[in-house]
Amino acid sequence: MKRIIYWVPVFIIMIIIFYFSKDGSTASDYKSNGIADFIIRVFDLKKVDPFYLNILIRKIAHFGIYFLLGFFVINALYKTTNISFYEIFIYSLLICILYACSDEIHQLLVPGRSGEIRDIIIDGSGSSIMILMYYFYLKLFVKKRNYVKIKVIE
Repeated sequence: MKRIIYWVPVFIIMIIIFYFSKDGSTASDYKSNGIADFIIRVFDLKKVDPFYLNILIRKIAHFGIYFLLGFFVINALYKTTNISFYEIFIYSLLICILYACSDEIHQLLVPGRSGEIRDIIIDGSGSSIMILMYYFYLKLFVKKRNYVKIKVIE
């Protein structure tokens, strides 16, 4: 039961991603345009084109949310499994990239939205950078891993 607590943030982040992906193009534009307008007003950026700022905000949001997802996935695998550092690294990448692909497929089904390979690359970059950082932390500061041998019942 204690191990489940490490997976809760993973599923919360995944639900948040799914929630924002379900918005149609109008609702999605409204949210990111609101953030762009706020930034332009607060920082007095009258010369900044809101259209390009909106795109930048969306891409930073993609990168950032998957950066968080990468952290929570690799942390959950590290804390709840007894597999090698390398396997933790590979499985973390696979989970995050497959979720990014499923998110873009989901967006194909939402009216006015599109699934973009570019977004998968941005999502994958966010999670990959965090996973690499965590992986190197493990390799540098955690000397060895205790392995539990699992008997195969035949």
